[in-house]
Amino acid sequence: MKMPLEWNVYNFYLSSIELFDEITESLSSYAKGLIQSDEMDDFYYNRYNFPPTPPYLRFGCHNLKEEEKLMKEVDRLTDEGKITRKEIAKPDLTDVDGLVMDCIKLTARKITETIKAYLGKTLTSAQAAYLIHLTMNNFFGYQQEREIYSGLTESMKNSLEAAKSRLKI
Repeated sequence: MKMPLEWNVYNFYLSSIELFDEITESLSSYAKGLIQSDEMDDFYYNRYNFPPTPPYLRFGCHNLKEEEKLMKEVDRLTDEGKITRKEIAKPDLTDVDGLVMDCIKLTARKITETIKAYLGKTLTSAQAAYLIHLTMNNFFGYQQEREIYSGLTESMKNSLEAAKSRLKI
């Protein structure tokens, strides 16, 4: 599924790293309501914490019809002092073998929610590592899985350096 380029992406800076779960849940729940009322197609989020930059949640919306409706919830969280700053971010439209990166992020969110619903909890780090390993093995087999991890290590290193550069850390 190749997603069109209609993305609204925001960075929401939090007053505390401890608010990641609460803010993520609040915005996700609100976004799901917008999806049900046909106000947008879907969404993703990513959590970032690069001290000394305040922690922030990147929130991407696909085909958001009225930004004001999402901002209503963001403004509520801002009024409560939980979100300290909001800014428009650029969509990540990098093409990865026919999928834009923001579509991959959206799919990752859906997978995460499916796992949480199935297990009734968030995975531990060890459980997540095994889940990733065994899922990749099911997709590709051991040899190709090893090659993917080798390339992924370099890709993650480059992404981290790019993020630090953008944030001037």
